[in-house]
Amino acid sequence: MANSAVQEYRLEGLSCADCAAKLERHLSSLPGVTRASLNFTAGKLTIQGNVQISTIVDEARRDGVRAIPAEEYHAEENQAFWEKNRRAVISGIAGLLVGLGWLLHYAFGLEAAAKLFYLACIVVGGWPVAKKAVLSLSRLRLI
Repeated sequence: MANSAVQEYRLEGLSCADCAAKLERHLSSLPGVTRASLNFTAGKLTIQGNVQISTIVDEARRDGVRAIPAEEYHAEENQAFWEKNRRAVISGIAGLLVGLGWLLHYAFGLEAAAKLFYLACIVVGGWPVAKKAVLSLSRLRLI
């Protein structure tokens, strides 16, 4: 079942303007899409053409971006804080780990234990970026 001529989506997970431009070009090349317009700052995607919503959502997911049809976006405002602010939570956890590592290293002199906390900080804080990098490499594209 194809949808109306103009579809709007909210996007989550765009990491940079260049990634947004690449996603826009990719979506523009899909069969049935006559025009794709992506506003990186607003996180808004407008698709013109005769294409299924599931196709757009799946193609965006392949690029590590979550595309939510505009009519469903407001329904998701009732999400839990942790789901809605995932990046902030990850950054907070990474900050806590680096703080604990600093405390162990400089206050208690436990250098080996501090290194474990620093490593955990790198893994937790770098996971979202690493995940997108591996996804881009698997598709033989630059991030």
